[in-house]
Amino acid sequence: MTGRHALVHRVVAEVPALEPLLSEHLDDMDGELLPHLLFYDFTRWAQGQPRDSEDLSRFLAVLEDAYAGQDMDQREVIYVSFLENLDPSSPVFDLLGQRLAGDARDFRAWPPESGQ
Repeated sequence: MTGRHALVHRVVAEVPALEPLLSEHLDDMDGELLPHLLFYDFTRWAQGQPRDSEDLSRFLAVLEDAYAGQDMDQREVIYVSFLENLDPSSPVFDLLGQRLAGDARDFRAWPPESGQ
């Protein structure tokens, strides 16, 4: 299993609410797991969650922990297929941990839109 695949399985294990997205992805891809493509769906899911969602908090904590690790494949998936896909005015930016927030600066609308 690649680091990317391990990341997907870790995220889904920590946030069972993402299981339907994984199942749909596998059905659509004839059983093949394409982490970059799936993380696009995870990003859309994250942006649709309330700011105080426990699932969102767990999701972001797993990403922060993985991003702090040494697995460059996992870091790449998080950077390219999560951070880069966040809407520039997304309130998710305010919830990111220190490492993710540091690398997300280039993708965020600044200053943040009022009311966000």
